[in-house]
Amino acid sequence: MDVFFITYDEPLKDVFWSKLQERFPHFQRIDGIKGFSRAHRECALRSGTERFFTIDGDSVLNEKFVEKFNGQNISPELLNSQYVLSWSSKNSINGLAYGNGGVKNWPRELMLSAKTHEDGDTESAAVDFCFTVDYFQMPDVLSTSHVHATPLQAFRAGFREGMKMGLDRGRKIIAPLTDLAEEFHARVHISNLERLKIWCSVGSDIENGLWAIYGARLGLYELYLNNMSLDNIRDYDWFAHYWQTMSAPFKSFNDTSLLLRQIQNIGEEIERHLKLQLVLLEPKDSIFFKSVYVNRPRLGLMFQ
Repeated sequence: MDVFFITYDEPLKDVFWSKLQERFPHFQRIDGIKGFSRAHRECALRSGTERFFTIDGDSVLNEKFVEKFNGQNISPELLNSQYVLSWSSKNSINGLAYGNGGVKNWPRELMLSAKTHEDGDTESAAVDFCFTVDYFQMPDVLSTSHVHATPLQAFRAGFREGMKMGLDRGRKIIAPLTDLAEEFHARVHISNLERLKIWCSVGSDIENGLWAIYGARLGLYELYLNNMSLDNIRDYDWFAHYWQTMSAPFKSFNDTSLLLRQIQNIGEEIERHLKLQLVLLEPKDSIFFKSVYVNRPRLGLMFQ
């Protein structure tokens, strides 16, 4: 099957692509197409096979992918289905392994007709593919998502997941502020709630990890306590302006004193209204957490 490496503005995209070419010279690259849906549709347009794989531009494959990329060990039932097959990717900052940034295998015709992200016509469709098309979650972790190369990359990764992990099947929870915490805990899936708390707490041992933690907390805060639109997380131009404005008070990205205060302040507001009991783990505690945490298993059809 055809395999596409999708890149846009990832800091290490050319490095990762060079390494892929050395081992898989037949892989193809889709670069510089603005928009999640449009980039994936371009893959479908170029694909000469009925199903194709996509790899995100910040991903490094592991050895298990070699066994999977040509369709071996994937059942005929799945290969003949209209499911999107989704493998987990391990996050370089906090150690979480789930579908975010993972290798995907797409039915070509399905991708050509899908309306998601910038082309989505519903709130949930605009957030992610999995709220529009049927995902079948595969058990293996095939890659690592390296999302900490720069403060911006780490912050944006956290911000997006801070918003997405706080949703109820792709939709923002609407409730009076006095009832928000109860509704939030009742309606956010337990797996997403757990991942949200980890994004907001773990990773201070990694370069730019604090920026990811700050981004996750701020994304959640902006969504529920500042009524920010979900549309912003898929808009590259908006995010560039937001980053420029938000990061302006920081005199140096290497001076963590202001960043730590901001993380603490946002955390206090989140605790007041959402009761998440967030903590900020010290580097040694973050390392320990990642050494013992077991990611929840992922297998089977993901219901929208």
